[in-house]
Amino acid sequence: MIQPGTYQTLISTRTTPQGLYLDAGHLGEILMPKRYIPEGHNIGDEVHVFIYFDSEDRLVATTETPKGVLGDIVALQVVSLTENIAFLDWGLAKDLLLPLSTLKYPTRKGDFVVVRIDFDKVSERLLANGRIEKFLIPAQEDIQKGKLVNAICYGESPLGYKMVVNHKHSAMLYRNTVFRNVAIGEETSAFITNVREDGKLDISLNETGYDNVGLLYKERKIVLENNSIKLPK
Repeated sequence: MIQPGTYQTLISTRTTPQGLYLDAGHLGEILMPKRYIPEGHNIGDEVHVFIYFDSEDRLVATTETPKGVLGDIVALQVVSLTENIAFLDWGLAKDLLLPLSTLKYPTRKGDFVVVRIDFDKVSERLLANGRIEKFLIPAQEDIQKGKLVNAICYGESPLGYKMVVNHKHSAMLYRNTVFRNVAIGEETSAFITNVREDGKLDISLNETGYDNVGLLYKERKIVLENNSIKLPK
């Protein structure tokens, strides 16, 4: 079943001056604006696209790459604010709307917020949701001690910084292991130092104690940049 907020491979059906129409099954035909049509595309060809809503709340297809898809927990920048709503840059022509009532902390234009990309069944639109903790899931067997992972800070506690690992797992970065402030929305690479029985994780920002970092660098599995370690893009 095709859902807004996801990537799909669709077949083109017809052209208009506005662009190319794609067969989206139960959703009907979806327009891909002319500027996104791949060079050399013919009617009946497949095209890999992202489905979302345009500024008039119509379903459209794009070949642009969003910063997250439906269900992802991501850090996005606030581009504008009203009293109740923030608009977030997620890499597409239309910004993602965030109801501020779902956010536990105040925010300003230019800040990064950590949100889950959701589909609201009542309004039938894609929204950002600041209530991310209930969506974090226990780590599985693929997450082991010493593994290099993506981590995003989404809050603080007396012990340290609350982190999201690989956009879905809960982790703690202990304050006594970090010698600087970590901002909400900061995204970095980290090492797993412990996998707890409940599936929650402890992480570290440095490679101390892991003999395989040099090997990871040689194999181009990590990038050394500005005195930090990052995953390659």
